Amino acid sequence: MDPNKSLDKFLGSVIGAAVGDAVGAPPEFWPADKFARIFGGDWVNDMYPYVEMGTHPLGLWRPNPPRGTSTDDTRHNQVFIEAALKHGVGINSQFLAMEHMDRYLNRDKYYPGYHELATQQFSFFYVDACAHLGVECPLRPGVPPYVIESRAAGSGYPLAHGLYAIPAAGLLHPGDRVATYKQAFELDYQDIGFARDAYAILATMIGLAFDESLSPRQIIRSALEVDPYGFDQRPWWPRAMVQWVNRCLDIADAAADERELVVRIAREVAGEPGFGSKDLLGFAVAAVYYTNGDPRRSILIAVNARDVDSEGRLVRFRDIDCTGSVCGALVGAIAGLAAFPADWVEACLKANREVYGFGIEANARALHRAVLGSEN
Repeated sequence: MDPNKSLDKFLGSVIGAAVGDAVGAPPEFWPADKFARIFGGDWVNDMYPYVEMGTHPLGLWRPNPPRGTSTDDTRHNQVFIEAALKHGVGINSQFLAMEHMDRYLNRDKYYPGYHELATQQFSFFYVDACAHLGVECPLRPGVPPYVIESRAAGSGYPLAHGLYAIPAAGLLHPGDRVATYKQAFELDYQDIGFARDAYAILATMIGLAFDESLSPRQIIRSALEVDPYGFDQRPWWPRAMVQWVNRCLDIADAAADERELVVRIAREVAGEPGFGSKDLLGFAVAAVYYTNGDPRRSILIAVNARDVDSEGRLVRFRDIDCTGSVCGALVGAIAGLAAFPADWVEACLKANREVYGFGIEANARALHRAVLGSEN
């Protein structure tokens, strides 16, 4: 692939994830009446400014920050990119866990001015990282590491850590579906069950975006066929995440418009946790598939993930900064940054630089050089 084109895809995926995060964050979890009062209607149709927004360790670290500011999704993806640049594209889960420990232990160095919020965000990752490395965590004295890794203490559902925290791992082996799937699955040390498969599927879709022989829809369908560990060789136990994504794609094929697509998937995930891998991957992939890889339309579909009543009316939005981030990472790799709304990109890069000191574009360019050796 031409280096300029591959760079555009790297920039698209890394910056696109931050953009999707920033589009979904302003009305995340809002009920219908609050959204109607502040923005009007019941449909997210742009990157909005922040209104009536406080701070949260997993959300914004500055109250009512500039339009385009991202949340923990972007903070974690930048940790992964910096870890890959430090340890090389062959980075494994142990090195990633070490970086998560480092971010907690040296949070004042990495996130000056945000001590308490950084403590709360990274303490969860610190506990899991200690367990993964087989050492007792000072935050959980007396608890054996294997007990924490068992996920028995309330997080034993296939959630979505890999999907929102390390989408950039899909860029490490452009075009190589098997290598991408395997490394992604191994890196996702915080997830269990079909959530690890969900993340590896997303990473494989991102990696396949560099195969110029495939259309956007073929990229998505082809990734679902990748099975290096033989999960589908157990006919008595269907591969849950492949079955689920195919269901979402069928809904996309049958949907008359964006709203019908969102409402039908919303009914399918009723009762599921908003931070579940079915939720994040289903809305995001169906959106990219439905629009055939249009960044603006895809992200807007993904960030309208919602709970609905019996009539299909909005009750509240779900974890839409995460669905937006997952969608942005995928559609950005497929379409490239040049296809994104310029004002979204400009606002996102400027806001994240101002609020967090992040050089998101510089990190994406450095990752491109590290993976493909290009000096663009």
